[in-house]
Amino acid sequence: EAVVNQAGIELLRRLPGVTDANWRALADGVGSLAGLADAGLERLEALMGGARAAKTLHAFLHAPCPRLAGGPSEPAMVDDEGDSDGLPNEAGRDGGDSRQGGGTA
Repeated sequence: EAVVNQAGIELLRRLPGVTDANWRALADGVGSLAGLADAGLERLEALMGGARAAKTLHAFLHAPCPRLAGGPSEPAMVDDEGDSDGLPNEAGRDGGDSRQGGGTA
């Protein structure tokens, strides 16, 4: 029995250009969300039954992601303790950070 990626199907069905009429052929034709991302416009047109829906989906998938205004240009890395200082929690409990010359390690 094949494993169904229910979350993947739900995500697929919410994408622009994907409809109740074309999602199943699209899912069967690309096989995975990775396959969807790799599919060219002509392949999407064939699977989705027309150029309009395929162009809508293709444009969405290939649009650049804008950066949030005022946000960092790189995502913050979170360490095992759930903070972004990169230090074990014991090192920063007094509020000091030995990397900056203050506090104790």
